[in-house]
Amino acid sequence: MKPKKVTGGPHREAPLDRSSQSVLESVCSGGSGNEIDIGKPVAGSGRRMGFLQMGYKVHRALIERFRSFSSRLVPACTLLAFSLLLWQPAAQALDVDISHAPVEVYFSPNDGGTAAIVREIGRARSEIIVQAYSFTSAPIAEALLKAHKRGLKVAVILDKSQRTQKSSSVTFLKNARIPTYIDVSHAIAHNKIIIIDKSVVITGSFNFTKAAEEKNAENLLIIHSKELAKPYLENWRRHREHSPS
Repeated sequence: MKPKKVTGGPHREAPLDRSSQSVLESVCSGGSGNEIDIGKPVAGSGRRMGFLQMGYKVHRALIERFRSFSSRLVPACTLLAFSLLLWQPAAQALDVDISHAPVEVYFSPNDGGTAAIVREIGRARSEIIVQAYSFTSAPIAEALLKAHKRGLKVAVILDKSQRTQKSSSVTFLKNARIPTYIDVSHAIAHNKIIIIDKSVVITGSFNFTKAAEEKNAENLLIIHSKELAKPYLENWRRHREHSPS
């Protein structure tokens, strides 16, 4: 049978017989893996399917199968990516018993935090170890200088921002020959810690600055505990390893 010529209007495909339709339905639904020999007569059809027509049908069926697969794959991948973002390593908290340790609590502004720090530095007998983010407090810097002149071991780690800050304690401490190191391995070295005689820990949000004493809302803890001082001192030593002088 010769194909009919169509002039004008969209091209219309000839309808498929039942046998051809069953083959295409098998492909669209996953089928049983039967191979289709394009160009050979389909059994019972009594006609030969054109190469372009069959290729188009198979191509369309494969696209539909891919879309169905993608619709299931994309949500699964999204869920996996979201799970990875939420995943966090297990916490490794140190268990330190300070139930019998005396603790002093100060809140600023104007609650006497600076005076309390200066007092504890003045009581030191062997060493004073400092980690600070911002350090511009003249009373605290002078108290460290006095302790250094008394022969105590004094060492300080500061954030890298202190190298360029006006009235920085870096120049003051180095001129006093107090060992001073700059922690450059972190985005911000945000610790505010003083460890005295391996038995007193001073910490909190309180920066060692005039603003922390007079303007900011801060808190300061002074904890008398050798057990607590030990891990803080070990942490200071770890930071010292990657902090140049």
